[in-house]
Amino acid sequence: MFVLRALNHSRRDFLPTYVGLRHLLDGLKGNHDKDFIRELVKHRSSFDKNQKYFSYEIYKSADEEGNFKYRNCSYPSPLSVLVEAHALCLMADSGVFNPSASVYSYRWPGNKSGHMFKYFFDGYRDRHASVSSLLSENGSGYVVITADILSFYPNTSKESVVSLVEERLSQCAMDKNDKKSVAYATQQLLSSNNEGLPVGPPLSHALANLALDELDDVLFKEFGSNYFRYVDDIAVVVSKHDAGRALGQLESIVSDFGYSFNSSKTDILDLTDWSELLDEEDPSLSFADLRDMLAELAITQPNKLNNLSLMLKEEGFNLPISHMARVSRGTKWQQYFKGLLRIGKNKLRKSLSYGQEDYILGYAKKLRKEFEQRIDSGANIIQTSVKLKSARQTRKLLRNVQCMLYMYRPNELGFLLQYVPHEPGTANILGLLEACARSDIRSVLPFSGKTVNAFSQIWAEGMEPINDSIDVANISGPELNSVSTMLMMGAIGSDAVNGSEITGSDWGRMFRFCGDVIPNTRDDISLDYLDEVLTLKMAQGSITPSEILKSRHDSGEDYIFESLYLRERTPS
Repeated sequence: MFVLRALNHSRRDFLPTYVGLRHLLDGLKGNHDKDFIRELVKHRSSFDKNQKYFSYEIYKSADEEGNFKYRNCSYPSPLSVLVEAHALCLMADSGVFNPSASVYSYRWPGNKSGHMFKYFFDGYRDRHASVSSLLSENGSGYVVITADILSFYPNTSKESVVSLVEERLSQCAMDKNDKKSVAYATQQLLSSNNEGLPVGPPLSHALANLALDELDDVLFKEFGSNYFRYVDDIAVVVSKHDAGRALGQLESIVSDFGYSFNSSKTDILDLTDWSELLDEEDPSLSFADLRDMLAELAITQPNKLNNLSLMLKEEGFNLPISHMARVSRGTKWQQYFKGLLRIGKNKLRKSLSYGQEDYILGYAKKLRKEFEQRIDSGANIIQTSVKLKSARQTRKLLRNVQCMLYMYRPNELGFLLQYVPHEPGTANILGLLEACARSDIRSVLPFSGKTVNAFSQIWAEGMEPINDSIDVANISGPELNSVSTMLMMGAIGSDAVNGSEITGSDWGRMFRFCGDVIPNTRDDISLDYLDEVLTLKMAQGSITPSEILKSRHDSGEDYIFESLYLRERTPS
């Protein structure tokens, strides 16, 4: 199970590791078993004293002056992510690493889950519902204080984390060798970073919960079941008249643990304001239902899928149906679909009762029209709203724009630019739309991470690769990360990358891995992250990264609608 969890996490968070892991697993397919992989991981944990991580930057935000802020991240290599996934399975099963009931982030999954943690948005939604319920029960005299710990991961003491892990391991009945595996994975992760917890590796998230466990206990004793935490975001429900004192108390307690709050993210909200922080999609016409209907057709009558794909493309839709078809053949999706029918998903039953292709096409066209109306209405509201309400309306509008990216051919998306307000919070969406409208990646390059992933997916699905020359010797680190993603996902061709000056650098070697050319020699026997993935690619042979990303190794793997990352519903 830990292998599937490593596949799903790396596919979502860092594609080079996923592709390298696929090279490893696909190369063994047919003559390996679970015991072999487990022994490989144990060997890695026992003898390799230097786990491999790759450092990169992803887009975080923009300020009022138009300057971009980035988050420094790292991610483990294919073999290293297997070590972390194995350690996380052991921690989840041990019973001594469970977060408190007040914590809603990075909760352990079920034993049969293909994920390292429960789906993150479920936890966010559950916390929101719990706070809303408490505010509603107590009436208008109560508010919620929200506060965000400033630079939580880098400001966390590595020494205290190691001590906490050792303490928990001493309290559980885990096998001696398994305890060594958890301790080793922890030490290797922390030694890969100069200060605090690295941002990105899956094990970091479990250690982050552990690092705040004592703070959780203190705040629970002070505020009881009125205290809630999601990662570094704290929420406390208190009497409106007591809010000032409670906030001061919160700041004092957090300071005792060596942290402070980000003042720009501290707020006091009533039930109405809090409710508007989570905008659910209109259930009458939803993109999630369209996705479920497509999966249903792929499961029940796959022979009709090609015809439907052609019908949708003729109408201008850009849905990644062929990719969905591969995932829908898996047992997990079949179980998910049966579950939807059991709970009475009426739209799915209707599409089963009528001619599926015509019904789904009609639903897609209605949904597209509905999104057009929502966007037009949302843009008008934003223009007449006060600042706070305008920010919430902008979030709703952007959610609809994210869905619309799959409703038109990429080069037809330029019309959406007129609806998206020009402000710091929309810079990445504007860059993506401009890149689509102009067939020019330069406007989206600064937005490394989820935005570039979304652009690459929709472009590769509906258009030919862009081959305009990119001088990678003259672009920044985040933009280099963006180019590597576009190469892997097939949005740009290998011939587009130009810049011999960086050939021997880390990013030059990364481009060798991400492109279509298969290396025939190891150019740098350094045993680092890039040496590992390049060696795996060389050993596997002719399959390219873009081909790997269009397939799956395990039937339990997810398929991700990149643009809907915060809105997708994934069976766990």
